[in-house]
Order: sequence, then C-alpha cells, then structure tokens
Amino acid sequence: MRNIFYAIAVLVFLSSAAGCSKYDDSGLWDTIDGLNGRIEDIESEAESANSDIESLMKVIDALRNDVYIERVKADGNGYVVYFSDGSSASLSSGESGMAAPVLSIAKDVDDGVYYWTLDGSWMIMDGKRIPAQGVDGEKGQEGTSPKLRINPETMMWEVSADGDSWVSTGVVAEGKDGSAGPSGSCIFREVRTSDPSYVTFVLADGTEIDVPRAILFDVEGMSESESNDFLCGSNSVYDVEMAAVSGSYIVSPDGWSAVLDMADSTLSITAPAKENEFAEMEGDVAVYLSSAAGIARIVKFRVKALPYEIRVLTFEDGDYKGSGNFLGNMDWSSLIDSPQYGGNLLYGENASQYFWYDEGNTELMSSGLPGDFGFSSGGHAVSDYVGGTAYDYTEQLALLRNDAAGIIPGQGGHGGSKNFCVHYGYVDDSGSSYGVTLPSIFFGDGKARTIDHMWVNGTAYLAHSAMYGDGFNPPMAPGEWIRIVAIGYDENGEESGHLEYSLAEIAESGDARDGIMNMDSWNKWDLSGLGDVLMVEFNMEGNSRNEYGFSMPAYFAYDDVAVIFE
Repeated sequence: MRNIFYAIAVLVFLSSAAGCSKYDDSGLWDTIDGLNGRIEDIESEAESANSDIESLMKVIDALRNDVYIERVKADGNGYVVYFSDGSSASLSSGESGMAAPVLSIAKDVDDGVYYWTLDGSWMIMDGKRIPAQGVDGEKGQEGTSPKLRINPETMMWEVSADGDSWVSTGVVAEGKDGSAGPSGSCIFREVRTSDPSYVTFVLADGTEIDVPRAILFDVEGMSESESNDFLCGSNSVYDVEMAAVSGSYIVSPDGWSAVLDMADSTLSITAPAKENEFAEMEGDVAVYLSSAAGIARIVKFRVKALPYEIRVLTFEDGDYKGSGNFLGNMDWSSLIDSPQYGGNLLYGENASQYFWYDEGNTELMSSGLPGDFGFSSGGHAVSDYVGGTAYDYTEQLALLRNDAAGIIPGQGGHGGSKNFCVHYGYVDDSGSSYGVTLPSIFFGDGKARTIDHMWVNGTAYLAHSAMYGDGFNPPMAPGEWIRIVAIGYDENGEESGHLEYSLAEIAESGDARDGIMNMDSWNKWDLSGLGDVLMVEFNMEGNSRNEYGFSMPAYFAYDDVAVIFE
C-alpha cells in the first residue's frame, strides 16, 4: 500500500504549495478518489477469489462424501448451489476487471486424490503438493484451502497455504485475462445445469467436475411421516414432482396396486376391495428410484384401507362446501374477527348470530356463543392469528409462535395451513364460571357419527400465563396441570364417553418453563373412544385455582377434525 500512500502525499503537497492563490484542486481529489476505488477493487477481487476457492472445496467434499446437489439458483452475483446435506455454496460470475492466476484441481492417477494446481502445474508449498481433499486412511487429514491476495505494492497475485507465508504467482493484477474464461473468475468458468442427472462445474482451466443431482420425488397429497387412508376399493391419482429419476419400480402390500407414470408424473394407488379377505389392509407402498448417475432412493408411504370414508374439517377457504356462512359468504376467513378482542363478530351486533357450519362435508356445526357477553361467555371462533406481544385477553385468538414447530405467521394451522379454531370456556364447581353451558360442536344434519380425531394446540395467552404468570395467576407450580375434557352425547342426549387430553403437567419437583407440554405444537387427539356422537362438549380443567375456580385462561386451539362416514 506504500506506493499508493506516497502518491496521495505528493498530491497533498502540491495542493499546499499552491498557497493562498486561487487553485482548482478538483482534479487532485478525483485522482485520490480513483486511488481509493482501486484499493476497493483489489480487496473485492481477492475476496471473490477466496470465496470461490471455499466453494470449490465444498464441491470436492460433495463428491467424496456422497453428497448430491438439490438445486442451483442463479442470482445477481453468480450462482448459489444447494447440497443434500443442507449446506450451500456461492459461486461468482461476471467479467473480472483484473488478470488473475488460474487455480484448479487435478486428480493424481496413482493415489486418486485431488490436488491444487496453479496455472496448469501442481501447486507446491514446502516441497509438497497441496491436497484439495482429505486422504482416505489418514486420520484427521482434511483438504487445504489456499488463500489468494493482491500485494498492493507490487500488484502481484500471491498465494499462501497457511495464511502466513505468501508466494508470488507471477501474475500482475492489471487488465483482463481471457484465460480465465467468460466469467472472469480465477476458479470457475461456468456452471452447466442442463443435464437432468448431473451439475457440471467447468473450472477456469477447462477442467470439468460432474456432481450428481439428488433424486427429487414428492407426491402432492401423500405424507411420508403419517399414515395415508384410503376407502376400500377406491383409486386415487396424485401429481408427482420428480427430478433426476431415470428408473423406478414399486412394491405394494398384497391386494394393493400402485403405478408410477413417469411420462405424466402421476402416481396411481388402488386400495383392495373390502371383500378381499386375503388383502393386507395396511402396509407400505415402497417406491424404488434410481438416476443415471447411479444414485438410489427409496420413498415409502404408509397406506391403510378403511371400510369407511374419513372427511376432515380444515377451516380452509379452499375446502368450504357450504351454501354460505351466517354472513352470506362462501368461505371460512370472513368468520375471523378483527381485532381479536372487542370486534364486531365476537362482541358486537353479530355476536348473537356467530356460529359456523361445515355443510356438505363433515356436517359439524358450532354451538354459537352461548352467553350474553359474546365470546367472553365462551364459544368457538375461527382464527388465523399467530404470535403477539401482549399475551393477554386482547390476543386471545393467537397461537404461540414457534418457528421450529412450523408455526409461523400466516401458517398457524395444522400442517402449515392458514386457519384453525379457538375454544374458550369452562364450567367448574366454584359457581364463578362465566357460562352455564359448555361450548360444543355437533352434527348439523342430526345424524350421529364417530369423530376419529382432531389436532389440538395451546394458545399464546394460555402458554404465557402458565409459564410466566399473569394478573390473576403466578406461574404454574410443581404438581399443577391443565387438561381439555371432551364429553360425548349420543342421539338420545345420553353421555356416551368422557376423554381427557393433557395440555400441561408440571412434575412435583419441576419448573413451569420445563414442564409445559403440548402448547407450542399441534398434537393428534384420538376421539374415537367417544363412539357415535351427535354432540361433543369441551371443557377446560386444572388445579391452578383461586377463589373464582379455574384461574388459567380457558383457551385451546383445534384443527383438522376427522369424521368417519360409513
């Protein structure tokens, strides 16, 4: 940098020598600005080169460790490569303004190891070649990433294997160097993505490295983690997103048929007939996939044949099948009040009419708002609220935000959906409950059915009060618990069953922040034990109590209510 500082000093001296006479120094400052810009160019060029060296190391590691490429995304500065192990690498592109040495790698034919090369020759440091990868059989040995810099005094590119000792490459960082290829990078010339099985990295010296693509196989509407239910004898066709798949075959349970049409990108699954006594009514459909690069992948779907149909209440607008809600709208979202507390739907002139009906689907209906004070007396309200700051009754319809559990703003419902429902209300023996009637759901067409399950969650208000306390409660103490209670009633109005679900339970020697359960993620609650029901009431119970009885906020959220139709 000494030469640049010397030039600046000379310019400052000439400016001073002009004395007090009128002197136009704009040209001097333009020169200084140009020198500063040159310094920035030098630093940027070296930084880009070293970033590309690290990226090339990731490419070599991918080859060595059977890591594949999931996708390549072009951006304004070049490419971002995403690998199957979750890592990524950024590659520069764009024409360089400076000549640069050509760094590359080459595989030794004797030991099969990749070593670094400089301008076509092995890069030698301390009399040894520099490996670009670890050597098999040598414990702890990893590849070395050389470093590049531009010496500001000589304007020569220099290289170092350890970051301390630098050796000139003999290349002056001036002008443009066509040998580095169209991109101008001293590492990469281009990235080819046209092959469905490989991504090809072309290095500056023309060396090509092929890295296999990961096999992508995603069946829309089929789950790999949960059981997929089919009505006996039914056929379902699913759209499939595939990439890098060149061959496949399928193994199905006895009595099932599964066909992958690679031309149409569809998967067709046919469940066995109910009368087929030799069929396996439950098992795995295993799809064996291969690519031209020799990559193999097995995708399994758990399937179950049911002698009945399951319909699901999702609260999503796309699934609305009714003739119109009480507002006259053909959706669920218009039933979401704003604000969460004090809005027109749950507390204003519409509160006495508020209810929902999943007409034409599960036929489930809410009981409306049973008291005289809107939702303050209890009820079931559709919601899409997530997170918050107050953690009190003003945010009574919100889920606790938890990105790790997949609950994020706009996607609070089960499975990443938008909408869900919030229950509020309880009755206990204190005589201070807000309502005398528990909020319920029932079948609006008057036919009793079995509710197979629903997905339940805590709310932000309840979870925060349980963990940290509020104006009515200290944090939950050791030995305290909170439960949801479901009471089923048959067509004759007789109680058919009683089920409980634990939202929180603190061990006798525990701490509330360690003991809270099931309040920041969706969990499946099996309700089939209630049998055929016409109505189900829900209550909130707990031993966190004061003179008014159960003192915690009596809220929980639910979604995806599954009903069995014979």
